[in-house]
Amino acid sequence: MSNETFPLWKLPDLPRKLAMHRYRIGRSPPFETYMYLQLYFPREDKKITYYFIGENKARNSQERAVTWKEGVVMKCMRHKEGFMVGGRRSWQEADPGTPDLKIMEDLSIHVTQILRINSFNVEHLRISEFDFFGCFIWNITRKFKKFVAKNVEINEEATRFILNDLEIEDIDFWKNCKWITMNDVMQCESKVIKIRFPNDMNVDELVNLVNQWKRGNILRNMKSLTLEGPCDMEKFFIQKEDRLKFFKKLGIIGKRSELLEVYESDIKRDTDGQIARVCFCDHQMTLDLKKTADKNN
Repeated sequence: MSNETFPLWKLPDLPRKLAMHRYRIGRSPPFETYMYLQLYFPREDKKITYYFIGENKARNSQERAVTWKEGVVMKCMRHKEGFMVGGRRSWQEADPGTPDLKIMEDLSIHVTQILRINSFNVEHLRISEFDFFGCFIWNITRKFKKFVAKNVEINEEATRFILNDLEIEDIDFWKNCKWITMNDVMQCESKVIKIRFPNDMNVDELVNLVNQWKRGNILRNMKSLTLEGPCDMEKFFIQKEDRLKFFKKLGIIGKRSELLEVYESDIKRDTDGQIARVCFCDHQMTLDLKKTADKNN
């Protein structure tokens, strides 16, 4: 089995996107993948991925070995544009003695030192046995094109860190965020916002949010906003009354769409004529930018 030098320096000098993920992906990765680091080259539409799998699986693989750091098992994959990296002993179990996060950190720092990274994404979807908000990611960058946290507890301190210390274009919180208030949403500067609240949303607060957007006071960068409360079938008829009350308080007529129990209407922003479609469906409200209207109309 031959060894060859880690070939990152051969890559073309093009803008890159660096994505750091900690979960098992579904697009034909090695079977034992539990986290991965991915480089994306948009001009060539190519990806190079470093799949973290069980160390024994990587060591016993017949793929060609690559020399990077002593003690780190890395194999160049034959049929995929990427590498297998030996991480924890078993991909199914956490192992505090295995330096897989340290390997991920060193690899991330390495690529940022030799490549010009155009933007960063970070996604946390499944594995939850490590300190997400205490890991190395925030030392590399605090500006993200996309930030996804779907299976991590977000306490009050972490909430303030995300909202105050990070610059995020597309933010997605899909685990109940009890520390995020409607005022936090109104002050958010992200373009795409998705938040799930643990409790029912207050209709008056939603009405105020839409009215403030209409006046041009908040969410000036927003392209899409999704706010979701808990799904409770026992409250179905109460939620229907909330939808009707919501549109009545806005002073507009919410039209029922082709989808059952979905009410929607278009709203024009006073300051620049931007039009957004507001939609209320069961426990979810969305406000999506639709088009730019002619200011002279």
